[in-house]
Amino acid sequence: MTATIGQALFQSISFRGNGQREMKKVKHGQAFTTQVSRLLVSCMLILSVAGCDTPGRWTTETELLIGHDRQEYTLSALEATALQFLGPFAPGGGSGGGGGAGLGVDDLAPDSDTPYDLTKDRLLGIALVAKYPLSNRVSALADVDLSYGQSRYNLPEGIGVFVDPTVIEFNTFALTPEIGVAARLWETGAIRVDGEMALCRQYAKTRTKVSSALLDIKNVSYPEIGCTRLGLDVSSPRLPGKLRVNIRHDTSDIWQVRAELRVPLR
Repeated sequence: MTATIGQALFQSISFRGNGQREMKKVKHGQAFTTQVSRLLVSCMLILSVAGCDTPGRWTTETELLIGHDRQEYTLSALEATALQFLGPFAPGGGSGGGGGAGLGVDDLAPDSDTPYDLTKDRLLGIALVAKYPLSNRVSALADVDLSYGQSRYNLPEGIGVFVDPTVIEFNTFALTPEIGVAARLWETGAIRVDGEMALCRQYAKTRTKVSSALLDIKNVSYPEIGCTRLGLDVSSPRLPGKLRVNIRHDTSDIWQVRAELRVPLR
C-alpha cells in the first residue's frame, strides 16, 4: 500500500516527460553555466589587468538581507523527500537514479496545471561583502551570506490522485559564498545604479514537509548548488539601504528573478 501511494505521489508532482529528456535538460543547464562561468572569469582577468595600476585596498561591509526565499533548493529537496518515502520502490532503486523523473518544481511553477497558493515566501540573512577597486568604476567582489528562508505552498485540490488539500513547506538554512566583479553603471546626485556578475556556490540544509489528510512526509536534505548571478543594485543617499534585483541560473537549469533589500549594518 505504501509503495502504491508513494509511486503515485512521485509521479503526480514530478517533472512531466521522460527521464532521458530531463537529464539532457540538466546537462544543458550545466553546460550553459560552465560557459558563463568561463566568460565571467575571463572578464575578471581582463579587468584585473586593466586596473592593475590603480592603487586600492579591500573594503568590507556587513549587510542585513531581506527578500524572497531562494527556490533553487526546491528541486533537490522534493526529490530527496520522494526517494525517502519510496525507498527501494523509487525509480533507479532509490540510489539517486531517479533522474528527470524525480520530484521537481513543475507543479509549483507559475504555468502549472496544479492550482496552488504561495502563502509564505521570505528570507532573512546577513552578508559580509568585500570589494577591491580595479579602476574608478570597477571592483573585484567577494561575498558570503548566511540566510534562513521559508516557503509554503497550499494546494487546495491536492496533488494528482490525492485530492485532499495539501501543504508543502520548505525551511532552509544556507551558506552562499561568491566571487565576481561589480561596476558602477550610472550615478546622479540622488540615485546610483551598480551591476554585478558573480559565481556562487550554495550549501544548504532544507527541511521539507508534505502534509494532507493522508500524507505526512518529512525530510531533511543538504543541497549543494552552483550558480551564476547577474545583479542590479539601486541605491540613494536618502535611503537606508539598496534594492537588488538578481537573475540566477543554477546547475539544475533553473532560472530565477528575485528582488531583495540590503541594509548596511554600521
